[in-house]
Amino acid sequence: MIESINNFILIFLNPIAIVVGIIAAIPIFWTWYEVIIGKKRREINIRKIIMNSQGDRPSILVVDFKPDADIFNQVLQARQQEELLKNVPVDRIFHFINDTWLKPDDMFPLVDKLREHLGKIAKAGTDVLFLIYAGPVMPAAIIGAELANSCRVVLFQYQSGKYVNWGMLKHLHDHQ
Repeated sequence: MIESINNFILIFLNPIAIVVGIIAAIPIFWTWYEVIIGKKRREINIRKIIMNSQGDRPSILVVDFKPDADIFNQVLQARQQEELLKNVPVDRIFHFINDTWLKPDDMFPLVDKLREHLGKIAKAGTDVLFLIYAGPVMPAAIIGAELANSCRVVLFQYQSGKYVNWGMLKHLHDHQ
């Protein structure tokens, strides 16, 4: 009797258990794929949409800390070719300029002036700020720190004769 039960289990139930196990594994692997791979794919798609979204009240901040070059007129001309920038009204373009080479002693007054500009931008109700920067690295780090808790900031870099969208200052995983 025990031998017939063992034979029944081995011959009939064992193959059925294997098939049921395989069928049960399919949704498990599908869920794993969606959680791991699908989430990254969705995040990339969302990031692209956000990067290329102008917002309801966009502004441009042109920061020119290179005394040997005036990028403001260049930006005004280049904005006509860039979809995200061309529809920003002229009264929402902010220009922050410094005519001399910066020194370490200039940082505190620079931060005060920067905060004044950022206050004007916030007062304008900006929801997306397109940042175009020319100058040394240290002030760029300070500007990034000041903008870290503001509206969405999209960075533009001058490259090969035009301004290229380099993405957001803060990424999606920074918001979670």
